[in-house]
Amino acid sequence: AVTWAERCRHLMNTDRYPEVEVHLDGTTVQVMDAIDSIYERLPMVLVVTMGCCLMLVGLLTKSLVFAVCSVILIGWTIIVIFGLGVAVYQDGLLGPGAPAQLAKTGGLAWMVPALIFTVVLGLGLDYDIFLLGRICEYRCQGMGDRESIAKGVAKTGPVITSAGIIMAVAFSGLMLSDIPMLNQVSLLLVVAVILDTFFIRSLATPAVHAPLGRFNWWPR
Repeated sequence: AVTWAERCRHLMNTDRYPEVEVHLDGTTVQVMDAIDSIYERLPMVLVVTMGCCLMLVGLLTKSLVFAVCSVILIGWTIIVIFGLGVAVYQDGLLGPGAPAQLAKTGGLAWMVPALIFTVVLGLGLDYDIFLLGRICEYRCQGMGDRESIAKGVAKTGPVITSAGIIMAVAFSGLMLSDIPMLNQVSLLLVVAVILDTFFIRSLATPAVHAPLGRFNWWPR
């Protein structure tokens, strides 16, 4: 159907019959237009959204370093889960014996990247602001840089971990669906939440900021 629609559009764009007015309609054509529209605007959405994250974290912490590191770590999470999605659903990472929900389907559904990006960004930024806000609070109380980071992770860790587990369990319910797109959304969101909760906030964030010391607060 897609090939046929593309051929029809090619014929419509030619000047062989200028006196003829042609319109193409149908489910396939509407989906093709939706995909073109979404992915035409997606790069700008990525830039604007990441820019807003940078600004929000920077205003909260009054630190450009915290803001830049937050955007980089969130971006890293997004890259990892999309790489996993391609490996599982496009390359067949789990082999021919994989469950139907994790079997090779030829690639991610067209809606999945745009949908997953916004959800993962929101979750990652939420946890990040929660953690960094507590670190800034302890630093303003007069604690040292490393001590503020360690205590911030210790105090927010149980809450972030509990929230992450709850979200992972909720998202995993989509795996019970027979719709491949929902299975893909479920896998990517579950992995993203677990990765962000148990690695990014617990290990990567303190590992990145602890060695920076007072440079974390630049340009304060």
